[in-house]
Amino acid sequence: MEQKRLKGRGIEEIAHLFFSSKSANSRVQDPNAVSFEKQPSAKVFLLCSLVEDLPVSLFTANLALELSYRQKKVLVADTSCGMANIFFALGMERPLIPLERLITGESREVVVTGPFGVRIFTFSLDSSGMALLRLIHPGSLFRSLIREERRSDVLLVNMDQPQLNPFHSAPQIFADALEILCLIPSDCQGLKSCYRFMKAILCHHPRSRFGVLLCDKETAYNGEERFGRLAEAVTKFLGRKLKGYGHLVQDRHLHFSLLRGKPLCRMAVKDENAQVLAEMAKSLLEQSTKEAPLHDLLRSSNRQLFVEVLSTPPALEVPVLPSASLSREEETYFDRISVS
Repeated sequence: MEQKRLKGRGIEEIAHLFFSSKSANSRVQDPNAVSFEKQPSAKVFLLCSLVEDLPVSLFTANLALELSYRQKKVLVADTSCGMANIFFALGMERPLIPLERLITGESREVVVTGPFGVRIFTFSLDSSGMALLRLIHPGSLFRSLIREERRSDVLLVNMDQPQLNPFHSAPQIFADALEILCLIPSDCQGLKSCYRFMKAILCHHPRSRFGVLLCDKETAYNGEERFGRLAEAVTKFLGRKLKGYGHLVQDRHLHFSLLRGKPLCRMAVKDENAQVLAEMAKSLLEQSTKEAPLHDLLRSSNRQLFVEVLSTPPALEVPVLPSASLSREEETYFDRISVS
């Protein structure tokens, strides 16, 4: 097969699968392959993560870098500190405003400009990814994101707080998204959350196509089997076919790789930058267990993170996309697979 599952594959290869030069009429025969074909009108690509883990942010950041090498204008939206610190470790292009002003609440909506033309729209830079989200009205936040998205070819969204999912306030983003990839954990609660998220989007924007990159958080989970059950639920209850299946390196293996100071996957950055990234990731992993404030961590590393504060955009009427509720049959289905 030309395209195989993504287990153990490099970022370059994964990016090629997402943005290949195949014609819009081409079809991949392998039903388990991530098989998005690039279409001239497909300008938006969403990576919706339901995993609050640094390795997922590392994966997303590396994918963004690889896409930028392919002359894509990439906007990364992040709800936690992960990707902002990763790009920070690689070097910022435009130092502007100190991080502490975010932590104290002086600024709520920011764009961090990373290397190689990658811009990071970050909702929260505290260590938990939660505190600032509680202060931000999702509609106001996403008005800025919508404006930024118009200037991008690719939008990567790392959404690691499904219980605070603000995407419901910005259905315009999904209206433009022909390709949507959800990066999800293979535990059952993650599947249920992802299914509810899919249902909301598919019901309101049926033309969007979904793919899933399943991330095994623990070796006990059978990712392929879990994905099959999720695909079965989407087919059974929504009448849609769930495209694609990929298997990301397990978090535990990725942690060991970082702690040994080795580059992530086949990183699409120079060796010296890969080493800096590995050292920063190692430091973050070590400090996260001590619950050290993020700004203290950065100060102790003799580094300064700067951000660009977005000016307040004109008021927009943003219709709310209702959150999808599950039927009794759907609830029973996911309750059953969670104990199987």
